[in-house]
Amino acid sequence: MKFALENSAELRIHAYEAGEISIAVPSGLELDLAIDPESGLCRLQRGFIMTARQLYTDWQPATFAELTAAHFDDVLALKPELILLGTGATLQFPAADILAPVHQAGLGIEIMGTAAACRTFNILVDEGRNVAAALLMI
Repeated sequence: MKFALENSAELRIHAYEAGEISIAVPSGLELDLAIDPESGLCRLQRGFIMTARQLYTDWQPATFAELTAAHFDDVLALKPELILLGTGATLQFPAADILAPVHQAGLGIEIMGTAAACRTFNILVDEGRNVAAALLMI
């Protein structure tokens, strides 16, 4: 059994449910969002992009049907080694032309339902990976 000290300086997905994802925001990380002072949680109700140290809440596709190749520009700007795409309540695969910018950049992308992407994000951050999660709401 391996025990590891959680790095509290990084953003984590604390909880998720239909219509809301709660992000644990470490003290000292300043974000222009409403953060509960007691719990340190920020509750989001629309899709967003996050890394271990950055949170972008202005990501435009509200649904999988609205997702286009241009929506990956914001994700690629973060220069991750891997992208997790959470497609909402169910796993849906984007058309090849939508994923073309990611493949042209030579980056890996894992496509899964948003709940699975939330769990995977936390694991990869714990491993020290440079991962970006682009999550559509459940």
